[in-house]
Amino acid sequence: MKSLKSRSPSNSFRFAGADLALGIGVVMLGAGLLVLRNGLPRWMFGDPSQSAQVSSLWPAMLFLTYAGLGMLVLVSIPFIDLLLDRYRVAKVGKRLLIGSAVILKILGIGVLFVPPLAYRLVFGKAPTNLGYFGFWALAAILSVSAYVCLVLHRTAKRQRVQERRLRHESENLGTALARAELAMLEAQVEPHFLFNTLAHIKRQYRKNPAAADRMLGALIEYLERALPAVRSANWTVGDEIGLIEVYLNILALRFGEQLRFVISMQEPARSIRLPGLTVATLVENAVRHGLAPKKEGGTVTVDATIEDETVVIAVCDDGVGLRMSSGSGLGLATTRARLRSVYADKATLHVEPRQPQGVRAILTIPVAA
Repeated sequence: MKSLKSRSPSNSFRFAGADLALGIGVVMLGAGLLVLRNGLPRWMFGDPSQSAQVSSLWPAMLFLTYAGLGMLVLVSIPFIDLLLDRYRVAKVGKRLLIGSAVILKILGIGVLFVPPLAYRLVFGKAPTNLGYFGFWALAAILSVSAYVCLVLHRTAKRQRVQERRLRHESENLGTALARAELAMLEAQVEPHFLFNTLAHIKRQYRKNPAAADRMLGALIEYLERALPAVRSANWTVGDEIGLIEVYLNILALRFGEQLRFVISMQEPARSIRLPGLTVATLVENAVRHGLAPKKEGGTVTVDATIEDETVVIAVCDDGVGLRMSSGSGLGLATTRARLRSVYADKATLHVEPRQPQGVRAILTIPVAA
């Protein structure tokens, strides 16, 4: 499955910081231009009359002019968005270029009407020598800068929303994968064991009903333990070892002296949690791939200990030894995937040859997951 790549939270914070810094820069630019008005070329703010009355009212006229031009740009932005969306302009650079060009065009038209109207409202007469280019130039600088901030902010916000969505989908996929892996594990561990045991019970009822009853009781106990194991969130090492003991008892009833087993567990390890059927898969592999092909059978040992805040569970057999299917089969691959989904890289599963013969599978999980 392909990995889902998304922007990291730290990058999102940096992107949001860039938006804020750019927005503050635009505000400071506008404020600085107004503060330094008298020191800038007069064309930037028009050419006010020399009379005291007109000069004192000139800031009010400037305010109305740029407020009017700003409102004109603000109202036009939704229509610019509709235009860009209609022609499916997705790239940020193209949207900025086209949107800025449209804003400059709108300001070019608006500056022919807004400043004269503001002049009439403030001074009550027709304007003369307003310097339209100056109004257009300053309005263009501020409007395009604000538009750039808006587009970048929208892009950053969209990316952060997409990041959250991808993260949510990734988590859902992880959950679905874990369920699928668990279903695969159930399908691998249970059917052939269940069918073979039922077939053996059927044959036993013809020869030895008492033995058949004992095996049927053991099978019922196994199912009562195994079914909750695949769904329980509180499954422990003690539960797993108990399930394995019942499982091996059933096999011992089937195979007699050909199958022997030894189980040991340190008491502190009993309450440590782990995914259900994790160790049972290793035991099933040992019996199926190690002892079943061996004519005289053999012994399976299961040992659970605690070493340095880690639970170490060793499953060993003295069967035919490590083969291709023993170390890379579906059961082991699924077990490793489940361990990664629960413990990340804090759990390990290592399968190795055992001397003088057989296979050793060593599972390590953290005490505090």
